[in-house]
Amino acid sequence: MTKADLVATWRARIAYAKEKRRIFYEGQGDDNETGLRLGAPGANFAIEVFRGNTRPRWWSTQDAWIHVGKLKAAVRAAIPSLLYRDPEYKIFPAAKDMEGGQDVAYQRARAKALWLNHWWKEGAASTHCRIGIQNAFFSIGCIKAGYKAHFQDDETRGVFEKDDYGNYVLDANGDPQLERGEYLYDEDGEILRAEDGFPQLNQGTVQKEEWFVEVIDCRMMLFDVDSGPDFFQHRYCIEEWVRPLKEVQDDPRFSPAKRKRLKGTENRNGIATSGKGYSSSNGDGGINAAVEEDEQMLRGYDIYDFQEDRYMVLPECGLNDENDEFLLDGEMPPGMEHGPFRFLKYTEDVGTEWYPIPDATDMALVNQEYDLTRSQMFIHREHTKTRYTILENTFAGDGINAEDEMEKLAHGPDATFVKVASHNGIQPLQKASLDNSFMQAVPNIAADFNEVGGMPGEMRGVADSDTATQASILATGAEIRNNDRRDNQVAQWLQQIGRVLLMSGQANAELDSLVIEKVVDATGVTPFRAVKLTPEELLGEFEVTIEVGSTQAKNDPRTLQSLATFLANLGQNPMLGLIPGLNRRILDGMGMDPNLADEIFDASKAYLQSQQAPAQGSPMGPPTQSGQQLPDMLMGQGNAAGAAPTGAPVN
Repeated sequence: MTKADLVATWRARIAYAKEKRRIFYEGQGDDNETGLRLGAPGANFAIEVFRGNTRPRWWSTQDAWIHVGKLKAAVRAAIPSLLYRDPEYKIFPAAKDMEGGQDVAYQRARAKALWLNHWWKEGAASTHCRIGIQNAFFSIGCIKAGYKAHFQDDETRGVFEKDDYGNYVLDANGDPQLERGEYLYDEDGEILRAEDGFPQLNQGTVQKEEWFVEVIDCRMMLFDVDSGPDFFQHRYCIEEWVRPLKEVQDDPRFSPAKRKRLKGTENRNGIATSGKGYSSSNGDGGINAAVEEDEQMLRGYDIYDFQEDRYMVLPECGLNDENDEFLLDGEMPPGMEHGPFRFLKYTEDVGTEWYPIPDATDMALVNQEYDLTRSQMFIHREHTKTRYTILENTFAGDGINAEDEMEKLAHGPDATFVKVASHNGIQPLQKASLDNSFMQAVPNIAADFNEVGGMPGEMRGVADSDTATQASILATGAEIRNNDRRDNQVAQWLQQIGRVLLMSGQANAELDSLVIEKVVDATGVTPFRAVKLTPEELLGEFEVTIEVGSTQAKNDPRTLQSLATFLANLGQNPMLGLIPGLNRRILDGMGMDPNLADEIFDASKAYLQSQQAPAQGSPMGPPTQSGQQLPDMLMGQGNAAGAAPTGAPVN
């Protein structure tokens, strides 16, 4: 296949993927005449409802519209239960890495965990992931993880020499001459060249390394949708981008010859550059030309071909009229495992579709119905105002100011006197009655919203239940759904992102990283120390996991209540403290450090030994306090029944 055929193939794939994406986000379309929805709404419908745009097109602009953001409240209430704090990553070495020795394997696993947790916090990754979690309610949550390098402008950084007109100065071989610095050489000492033969420049010495976790708008992603719901079965993935034309022309990844032929495809407002690229035609023509040049943008595509293990960059416009070609066509960047993207989907479609059925779509439809009903109720309330019929000459008597008396009639307080020539000339009109079906519809619609969203009002701070028992049942069901989503979907997504980040570190790290480690000594004090991690310590096989409960809130009242019950049971039966395995599982389930089971074991053992020791002193001496040692160690926690701390009856 020639390069032209390959470009044509990818342009056809892009067009096909764009149409699939358009249908998912825009739906089946509306009737242009009535504005009524003919088919299922697209993902954009729920996004607009989240933003507060629920009024249908057929609704009169003269009538009031009431919006109640039930969808936004539900989504915002669910996010903290899915990711409240930074996850605490744990790294376990794979069996292959154990061949080098157990000590080396676990030392490197510890170094990887420190490195990964450091760069997660350094790059504010949780902030981006929370946005991705929110996006998954409406379409697909997308995160991109990767590597950035900052180069020092030293004597090795190559710069081509140019003449006064900005053209390259060529040597005898036809290659651009160096004004300063060096070329980029391969292992054999030969100059590295682009596919068109253009020599590559040395970027200089790496001064700073940076790893990032960035949320990506999935409306700018294109997929191999025919490969099914599992992204790891897709043949390719494409990221669409719109960048300033000058920024692309200055990108050192592309050859200068191709960069010079690039043309803008649109301006900042999305208008084709065939028209004016500025907002106003007033002023000096030179200023307008400068604004137009600054606003020129270029649309392009980063193509990750997993079948051929290739990475390509294709601009929207051809580089020339005769031969359409890639800006970049090379091997997949190092550290890639099926691309740098990881995706989060909550509710899959039936069958083998890639695009999901967003949770927010059904909630948005009910939210619009709720707004419609409330708006109609508001309009009907306007119709219940008191209005009058006035016969001619009703205010025509001597000493009667018609305007003043009509003002009293319309806006005067209770028991206002109105001067009239004839009391029969004013008659109140019958008021419009408010249909009781409106009052019945509001709670029914609210109940529908809770059902389709799987979120009772109590999760949003609204008391929907009639009894405490009913509220508890609904809250428990919602908590189970949130736990499933957090532990089986979001946690797996975070693990995948951590793996991509760590693999990028293994492939690209050249400098040492300085991280801060918490150290717990025997006295229980938690100091900090700086640890220097070398690139060699990041090497080797690994498995990424997340510490259970690390993403949840520490001050959850239910967790505190469970802990209080746990301590009360220990106070009543100290033998439970001698089962460290069970206690580790209980503490781990509450999101606490399982190592606390060892301290509980020591406290219970000391208490039981003191109980078996013979009593000291004379029989008439003061009673021993050994029976109170364990409750003292457990901070005086009483039992659940409210009896004495040891469980003994109160005298």
